[in-house]
Amino acid sequence: MKTVMLAWIGGTDHDAADDNNKKSPGPIARATRERTELDGIHLLNNYENRKSAPYKKWLRAMAKTKARITTRDVKLDTPTEFGAIYSNVLKEIDTVVEHYGSDVKLIFNLSAGTYGMAAVWVILQQTLYPDADVIEASPEGGVKKIEVPFDISADYVPDLMDRINRSRSEADRAYVEAVLGGGTQSKDKEYKNMI
Repeated sequence: MKTVMLAWIGGTDHDAADDNNKKSPGPIARATRERTELDGIHLLNNYENRKSAPYKKWLRAMAKTKARITTRDVKLDTPTEFGAIYSNVLKEIDTVVEHYGSDVKLIFNLSAGTYGMAAVWVILQQTLYPDADVIEASPEGGVKKIEVPFDISADYVPDLMDRINRSRSEADRAYVEAVLGGGTQSKDKEYKNMI
């Protein structure tokens, strides 16, 4: 079984590479140096003015890893745009599974990137990829596995789906009312027939 770490390249990671900082290498390089079992490292980069290719080259030299490093530059309107973060991460996980096989061991590095990026890794680990490890890497704590203290699929997802469904119903109702030109009782009957 192969082991692959996935992460977003954060500002701290780019800064470490720009300064060739060995004392404070950033969360990705720190994790890469300590997790010697890695067969692959898949990195996402949303910085328009800081491309991932130079970081990849620096990471290989800094961490002295033999792991296959893959980087992908992606466009996000904001670095906390949950929908775009989620879809890009899923696409990257699909690429990893396609390349390494369905039994690949996934590791999600939470320390690199924004809080939105970290939240998406946790949501995916708690819902679609429960066998994935979630790690953090910091100068103070080193590299360690994180245990999420709740079951998001049981505690959060049903409520989230309920809110999404309510929002859709309200949006559908508003659309139909706009099309029909108001919300009279006879129009309510037409509305119910339309949905």
